[in-house]
Amino acid sequence: MKRILAMLTLLAVLLCGVASAEIPDYLNPDSEFPIVKEGEEITLSIAVMPNALDNVEDLWFWEYCRQVMNINFEITAFTSDVRNEKINLMFAADTLPDMILGCDFSTAELVRYGQIEGQLLALNDYLTEDYAPNILKLFEEHPEYQGIVTAQDGKIYSLPCVNPELNILGLMPGSFINTRILAETGMEMPTTLDELYQLLCKMKELYPDSIPLGGGVNANEPSQLIWTALGVTTTSAIEPGFKNGEVTVLCGDELYGEYLTFMNKLYSEGLIDPDYYTIDSTMLNGELAEGRVFIAPGPVYTALPDSWAEWTAMPPLTSEFNDTQVWTGAALARPGAAVINSQTEYPELCMRFLDFFFTEKGGIYAWTGPMVGSEDCLGMVCGWYGNEQVPDVEEGKYPSTWEYVVYEVSPFNPNRPGTKAGEVERIHFVDPEAEFEWDLTNPDNFYRASKEAAEYPYVVDVYPTIYFDEETQQRISELKLVLEDYVNTESAKFITGVNSLDNLPAYFEQLNDIGFEEYLTYYVDAYEIYLANLQ
Repeated sequence: MKRILAMLTLLAVLLCGVASAEIPDYLNPDSEFPIVKEGEEITLSIAVMPNALDNVEDLWFWEYCRQVMNINFEITAFTSDVRNEKINLMFAADTLPDMILGCDFSTAELVRYGQIEGQLLALNDYLTEDYAPNILKLFEEHPEYQGIVTAQDGKIYSLPCVNPELNILGLMPGSFINTRILAETGMEMPTTLDELYQLLCKMKELYPDSIPLGGGVNANEPSQLIWTALGVTTTSAIEPGFKNGEVTVLCGDELYGEYLTFMNKLYSEGLIDPDYYTIDSTMLNGELAEGRVFIAPGPVYTALPDSWAEWTAMPPLTSEFNDTQVWTGAALARPGAAVINSQTEYPELCMRFLDFFFTEKGGIYAWTGPMVGSEDCLGMVCGWYGNEQVPDVEEGKYPSTWEYVVYEVSPFNPNRPGTKAGEVERIHFVDPEAEFEWDLTNPDNFYRASKEAAEYPYVVDVYPTIYFDEETQQRISELKLVLEDYVNTESAKFITGVNSLDNLPAYFEQLNDIGFEEYLTYYVDAYEIYLANLQ
């Protein structure tokens, strides 16, 4: 048996060596560029969903790829409003291009077209050092990203869009406090849910006509501050999240009763908006401008052009139910940014091409293109300098960097494949030794820096992207529709006092009667499979 196992192991090693050596003759294995050897002519067909359809084939990005990578392209472009129609037609007629980029494939579509129909290429065999060294490096450094793009059958049918800036901006809306009013109360920044309540009461005492804690259901409700104080991190009361590392759905968790009780107290004592269920962002901005709100979901600087520097983000709170500060993070990567046709003649070339998007240069070039003065401008674009400063914008040719990028540089929408470059990445690209610093005279930077300091040290991962088969996904959607309607209706009654808190046990009982336990089980079981795929 030992000899047989040894022979099988040797055979596997030899076979891997043969597979690795079988690089197509047209590919250049000796350097990054060109990808296709000189003298070879290959055209890849690609479908994209750009922000504008004007002259898509003539944008700088495609010409750069033609000249530097030695790849020709046949481009099909369509806008987001016809995306579903175009995608469905391609798959139904089996007229897929070699690749589809930036078209936001859902996990249900990836399961249907990849795992079930076999029309999408399983990328596992092409994620090698020969074809995808930068993607492999990313997955090694962030195995959770590989988990996000791995279906329940263990196959990878798409590549992700990775956005490092979501570390700050994608976090759940935080609460910002007016530090001038805080000083007037003579109290410290609250650290617990009880201290928050005491502070709100003091603010109301000093300013009887105020709304100490602003916001509402349709105006960035302040629930995250309370949910995380209870120890639950989630994006919604009806979506899966975590409590002490375990999967939960808050609306059916016992802690949801504590949340409703606390909110009822705030509502009945006038500490939150009396129009909590009807106020919108315009009304909230008006209340902020009038000086009636002292704690509000951010950002607040758009409503307070002269006093935004008085507002700072609040760190997460704790409570009698949770002694650890936590904050709900963001999905830093999402699947479905790039897929490859399983019938393409050039799977290796497609993978080499897509690997470029996961390099530092690729992340920048796929959006803002080359820097001012670079030979990569190809005489087509002016380039950028600093942190997205663009001469064509400064001279008035375009009203913003966005328009410059859309109409001259990039054929991709923001959810393009690869690692997206943010401010830090662009500054380091200009000068690898440079240290990033927020410009705190800029209100948007001030807002971001405040969120980073207050929230980021306590971030907990969100529930990951999960792959369900179509039947299961349909059942989850049916349950969610019924549960969400019930939860929203009953929560409003409890918070406003229409329904007595004494009836909370009946709420949970009815929730289970309409399928909550089944709904939760789908997410618990799927998370176990997700963790197994990370091994």
